Amino acid sequence: QILDPNETRAYIQRIQDITRGLCLNNKMVVGAIHGWAVGGGLEWTANCDFVVMAQSCRFFFPEISLGVFVTGGVTRLLVEQIGLQNAREMILFGERYSASDAKQLGFSWRIVEDEDVIPIAKSLAQRIAVLPPGPVKNLKQALQTSPAASLEAAMALETEATLEGFLDPLSADRVRGRLS
Repeated sequence: QILDPNETRAYIQRIQDITRGLCLNNKMVVGAIHGWAVGGGLEWTANCDFVVMAQSCRFFFPEISLGVFVTGGVTRLLVEQIGLQNAREMILFGERYSASDAKQLGFSWRIVEDEDVIPIAKSLAQRIAVLPPGPVKNLKQALQTSPAASLEAAMALETEATLEGFLDPLSADRVRGRLS
């Protein structure tokens, strides 16, 4: 936790820049997810164009219970991916989910045996890589064109809400309590 508002805002913007890099670039992004996808890790998972997740994977958003806020554009992206109610519950309550819950939640992630995550993700990436780059780039841009403006608006709101949470001394105590 950083207590200087300007430093904190710059830190949050660096987090949001990762989302911009994943969502607003010209290449498809394939995520290979093992272990735990928590908070920012889950946010960046939601930023991927394709997700290959290990069956043993677990994921959740702890931010609200810690008194901070989500980033990564998930206040918009999750609604698109899994619907408003599921997004609301995931972010608000911070319940822990297993990979087997992903389909029921509405994610279109590929859930595979743990040892198959990397080979399947690489195979998927290779399938994309051999396609003509122009149409692939244009497809990604076309799919992002209408939501891109609202992604920026969502991330601006997230930045302000995260800043508020990061600067709250009670949130710092909650985070320290969870990490110790």
